[in-house]
Amino acid sequence: MNRTLFAFCTLLVSIGVNAQTFEWAKSFGSSLADYGLSIALDASGNVYTTGYFQGTADFDPGAGTANRTSSGGRDIWVQKLDASGNFIWARSFGGSLDDIGRSITVDASGNVYTTGYFQGTADFDPGAGTANITSAGNEDIFIQKLDASGNFLWAKSFGGSLADYGLSIAVDAAGNVYTTGYFQGTADFDPGAGTANHSSAGNEDIFVQKLDTSGNFVWARSFGDSNSDRGNSICVDASSNVYTTGGFDGTVDFDPGAGTTNLTSEGSLDVYVQKLNSTGNFVWTKSFGGSLNDQGFSITVDDSGNVHTTGSFEGTVDFDPGAGSATRTSSGSLDVFVQKLNASGTYDWAISFGASSSDQGYSVTVDASGNVYTTGSFLGTADFDPGSGTANLTSAGPWDVFIQKINASGNFVWAKSFGGNSIDAGNAITVDASGNVYTTGHFAGTVDFDPGVGTANLTSAGNYDVFVQKLSQGVSGILDIGAGIQIRAFPNPSKGLVQLFFEKAFNNVEITLTDFQGKVVFTKQLDVTTNEKMEIEGSAGIYFLNVKTPQGQNVLKLIKE
Repeated sequence: MNRTLFAFCTLLVSIGVNAQTFEWAKSFGSSLADYGLSIALDASGNVYTTGYFQGTADFDPGAGTANRTSSGGRDIWVQKLDASGNFIWARSFGGSLDDIGRSITVDASGNVYTTGYFQGTADFDPGAGTANITSAGNEDIFIQKLDASGNFLWAKSFGGSLADYGLSIAVDAAGNVYTTGYFQGTADFDPGAGTANHSSAGNEDIFVQKLDTSGNFVWARSFGDSNSDRGNSICVDASSNVYTTGGFDGTVDFDPGAGTTNLTSEGSLDVYVQKLNSTGNFVWTKSFGGSLNDQGFSITVDDSGNVHTTGSFEGTVDFDPGAGSATRTSSGSLDVFVQKLNASGTYDWAISFGASSSDQGYSVTVDASGNVYTTGSFLGTADFDPGSGTANLTSAGPWDVFIQKINASGNFVWAKSFGGNSIDAGNAITVDASGNVYTTGHFAGTVDFDPGVGTANLTSAGNYDVFVQKLSQGVSGILDIGAGIQIRAFPNPSKGLVQLFFEKAFNNVEITLTDFQGKVVFTKQLDVTTNEKMEIEGSAGIYFLNVKTPQGQNVLKLIKE
């Protein structure tokens, strides 16, 4: 990656976007269909993924071999790579039927937790031991814990006589484990000797469950109405408050306690965002949607308690769940949305993007500066800049993977895509403390996983294979979009007064100055001559100036002494 030291020189860059450098991509799979559905990192930068596979798959993407063979139709896998993408270990487990790993997380000690669903009898100990669990109905929910070396610690299951699905998992600082998903009929959510029965009000109801670090039952909550309601994603904050998102249909009381908080969907499916405290008591729930199908697929919370959600919507939707209005209209049948609420559930902002067909936002994450990253799939040509600019990307096949970054204010930073001539999707995304971005999903055929000028082709062994990709970031003078227009900032470092020298005059230039933590100092829209003066009024430190023109944009690093 091109890194430039700005400390004692005049800054000369081209107007483009932040540089995203391809680090590596790995793939693995069998001759059948294999999917990567969730990704997590530990404190050392090791990468954990889960999903499902069929047949015999080699989980070592390097020169070695780590074959695992499914026991039945589809089995669950858990894989660990190091920060460079080298294989460490892989585990698989399941029975003679279909078993799916849907979500993975890692605690501060490197213990690995997975949830999903299984049928029949499955051995959840991937080692020499046996830990058989038998489902009570069609599909039951499982939670499994492995140590950092992939050794079995415990597994729990719960469910009723019908179909029950664990879709997302999170762990707090104390090692308590939280899951969400949906269930049918009557299910006992205490996997131990006790009983904690919940009965669905209709076809499918949402559940939220908490276990302690040893897998003992703490509490469970459920809510729903006579239709289908689903909990798709869960996260926890530093105080162990619990946030979930998903979709609901009809009128639902989202207060699982003695109180009542009824919300009614506008259409056949609306998005909900709910907050419970660490003891499972109701804090707030918000909903939004239009007259068609809208659903939240992923949720995350930043260090300030702001809640970010992504998913898909159709038609016209007001994303402000309060008294205000923040209407967005999809370009096609389904568009991607990203929404931000504060810790009290008050609307901050929402963006949307998509092409004229069906586009999905499957996963969202946030970094320490509040920048928001999403991944999913799109079809056709989509403008990933939700503002006044344009950042068009075109899929190579029916659906391609996208990765988008916006800042804490919802402004566009960059977007990348990759895919082949088949169906490819980014199913999960995460970011480390250094701003490296990791994605997993599935692909078919041959795909170039380097979204830049390089080539990093991988070819699937079967119908669909799993991919794991890593991108790094930095401020660069490399042109990504537009013509090679140059700008200089002098002096740099400065005492606060900076002169900007443009190669030519521009109309409709947007200049946004942020501090090192990503907080916006100011945003200005102006027509510029070949030079403009700018005053940095904040305290001494590092600042970033995003200069956006009709030809493109770039970020300038400025230092105030």
